[in-house]
Amino acid sequence: MNVGELIRSANRLKREGKLDEAIALYHQVIEINPHFAWAYSNLGDIFVKQGNLDGAVSEYRRAVNLNPDCIWFNYRLRDLSAQEAYDAEAVFFPKETEKLGLYLRFHKRIKLTLAKEQLLHQDKQRFTNNIYNGISSYINDCEIERTEKFKNLKIPKKNIFITARYRTGSTYLYSLFSIVTKVKTFYEPLHPQIVSHFLDADHTNIEEAKAIQNHTFKSNYFYFDEYKLLNRKKLIGTYQTSFANSKMFLSSLDRFSELKTYINLLIFSQSEQEELNVLQFNRIDFRLAWFRINFPNAIIVNLRRNPRDVYASYIGVYERVSQQKYRASNTSLGEFYYLDNYINFLSEICPQQLNKVELNNYEKIYILSQLSDLWGDKFADLVIHYESLVDDPVGTLYKIVSYLPNFKLDFKEDIIQPNKDRVNVWQNYHSENWFKRCEERCKRIIEQILSFD
Repeated sequence: MNVGELIRSANRLKREGKLDEAIALYHQVIEINPHFAWAYSNLGDIFVKQGNLDGAVSEYRRAVNLNPDCIWFNYRLRDLSAQEAYDAEAVFFPKETEKLGLYLRFHKRIKLTLAKEQLLHQDKQRFTNNIYNGISSYINDCEIERTEKFKNLKIPKKNIFITARYRTGSTYLYSLFSIVTKVKTFYEPLHPQIVSHFLDADHTNIEEAKAIQNHTFKSNYFYFDEYKLLNRKKLIGTYQTSFANSKMFLSSLDRFSELKTYINLLIFSQSEQEELNVLQFNRIDFRLAWFRINFPNAIIVNLRRNPRDVYASYIGVYERVSQQKYRASNTSLGEFYYLDNYINFLSEICPQQLNKVELNNYEKIYILSQLSDLWGDKFADLVIHYESLVDDPVGTLYKIVSYLPNFKLDFKEDIIQPNKDRVNVWQNYHSENWFKRCEERCKRIIEQILSFD
């Protein structure tokens, strides 16, 4: 075999856990090409798994000497060298360059989630087609241990945080809670235009926006009405437009005091008669570990939807928005819905997997949905499917409030009826074979991302 065949075989054996066989092949690679830095780094990975830390440090040092500009080699060496002084209650990741920190936070968080999920579901075939293999046994369990500890504490629950990707039906779930007595609801607290636009917009423009977005609200609702009841000075002083798209990935040990102060402003703004806060978020899925630790008295409800229907909903709204005079004609769907923000971020931290890949909009949605589900499975208290919500909205609410044994579900208005014609609408856009081809391609990309060592 040539070097390429040897390294591919060695990597496969490493992923399968056949470590001794992989070591032999990596040594063959080094005999043929002693300047191939990745062979030394992969040997270091294996030695870590085997508990041979001295050997691992030696191999990582060889890799760094051959390629001193590689951030991965430098990280492996520094991370391993610092393990003896590691404090589980201190900073979760080493303070390297900003790009390196983002890279490692995202990569490790995926692996932490997957490692736990494989243990919990190893007999249930949780992950189809084995696309989520390649989990490193040496990963640090700090995130899991801390979030599980807080998740299991018997802390009285006073808040419900709804978390979802965009266009999943979270507005409808929010609207249902808005007609429950003794509940204070907040719609999209991290929306970037709460203060700059919606609080000062006239009702004509707001009604037009509601028609375009096609959300399911109670009949007398105007966008962000609830924020108008807050102290405006305090709201402006704590709210930041950057909450929507900065620090998109947070670990349980990250510091984000500005966001915590803002959320607390909403939570503690209720009157004496109101007993429960419901905050409906979009796009905080990759921050759920942080929310779990910083708000242990909140029930985290993860709402998800068939990504094909999410795609159909994106397209429908984008087409309506594009017809409005204020919408720039050159704004793409990916730019409009932050899809490209996340995909570009992924491209930076997983360059070998995504830099040269051209994704269509559905593939972007599908990849983000699959990764989002990993965080939801790990850090949420309850997973709700949109299809179940619209089929039985009241039953879904009872299921959620069952986590609040002392809370009585009582409606102050008639139940808002769901739009049941929004299930399986993807069939109006592409054939099933087209969606399947996109999904199979995405599964291969996700496998590469998650198995990359």
